[in-house]
Amino acid sequence: LDPALRPLPTGDDRDLTNPLTIAHARGLKPAEKVAGRRKKARAASKGKRKAHSVSSSDSEDSESSESEGKAEVTSKGRGRPAGAGNYTKPDVGKLLDLIEKAKPAGAKGWGRVAKRYNKWAAKFRRPQREPKALENKYKTLLRTKKPTGDAECPPEIKRAHQIEQLINDKVGTRGLSDDSLSENNGASDVQIVEPVRTAVTRRAASPPLRSRRTTGADLLTTFNRAFDPITQQAREDARSQRSFETAQLLAATQQLDVLRVENSALKDQINDLKRALDRGEFQLQLARVTGGSLDNERGRPHCRRSYRNDTRDYSGLQRVQGKIRCEKRYPDGGAMTYWVTDASSDASDFDYRPTKIRRTRSPVAKQDISPSTPGHRHTPTPGPSRRRLSDNPTSSSTLNNDRVEVTWTPRRGGDSVTYVVSPQM
Repeated sequence: LDPALRPLPTGDDRDLTNPLTIAHARGLKPAEKVAGRRKKARAASKGKRKAHSVSSSDSEDSESSESEGKAEVTSKGRGRPAGAGNYTKPDVGKLLDLIEKAKPAGAKGWGRVAKRYNKWAAKFRRPQREPKALENKYKTLLRTKKPTGDAECPPEIKRAHQIEQLINDKVGTRGLSDDSLSENNGASDVQIVEPVRTAVTRRAASPPLRSRRTTGADLLTTFNRAFDPITQQAREDARSQRSFETAQLLAATQQLDVLRVENSALKDQINDLKRALDRGEFQLQLARVTGGSLDNERGRPHCRRSYRNDTRDYSGLQRVQGKIRCEKRYPDGGAMTYWVTDASSDASDFDYRPTKIRRTRSPVAKQDISPSTPGHRHTPTPGPSRRRLSDNPTSSSTLNNDRVEVTWTPRRGGDSVTYVVSPQM
């Protein structure tokens, strides 16, 4: 049976009945009371733990620490130290005074502030503070936001911001301005930086100096190369080739000038032919409108020639109901189409084929010439037409000396209309 499991003997000895005495005899410690609950103490030999740190002394306070004696070794624990309360206004005011005086920018600076603050707290019976706790309290004042409404900023917060500005001025830091970043939100994050170019002075390398010994050898080599037959022949061939190319270039230039002159002459001939063609077409159209089959001098019709020996090709001529289709093309690519009425037709389709002989009556009616009294001149008018009445209107013209008479006969045998064109009119 395990001795630890044996029951204790009954008696008046307190060492055998008191649990605290028994636990102390076994080397155990009572649990500590923290914040209203029990917390077991951790054994010193159980696992690894953070080593106890010794409060450091700065170079500034080294003289004062030597006079006071050896620095005390304090152990760091978790959470707020026992008996530590909230910060009061005097605590915050003293903390801000020490921070404004020391202007801490790192761990050493906050260590000096904590040492001076704890010395003041011990004098006025205030709780001791760690450097990290004092730093957190100071940063809490800086992060405090403005309350809603028309509230005023507390004086300790204003002073904290002023002290922060002094610290930034001391270490040369400042806050970033986001205005420039907000303007370039749409731009790419990658910025192309143009290289900075600077003027560089460079000098041409000086040629190496020749020695006097090699000067004579180089001169002899140059003469041998200049009077070499192969070199002279190559030089002559190159000269001949250049002369031949120059002669060919001159001949080509002369031929080009001759061709330009011939081209200009051909263009002039083409323009003359075009003008002659335009005049011929105009005369043909005028003859068709005014009755080209009449004799302009005597005012009588020409003798109709036979179509037996007519070898012209009329296959491309379009004739529709007494109208001929004419088309005029311009040199720049345009064209114009118009229709001309033929007075010599009977307002029906006519086939111009050289092998077919068609005999039609003259479009000019016979004139009834009656004796007239002297001194009075009758205007010749066309007589009634012997042709079959057509559904389409017909026209005829008569040329008498210096006047032209044009007669239009409506369809279905209506009254004819006569127009007289004379220079005197």
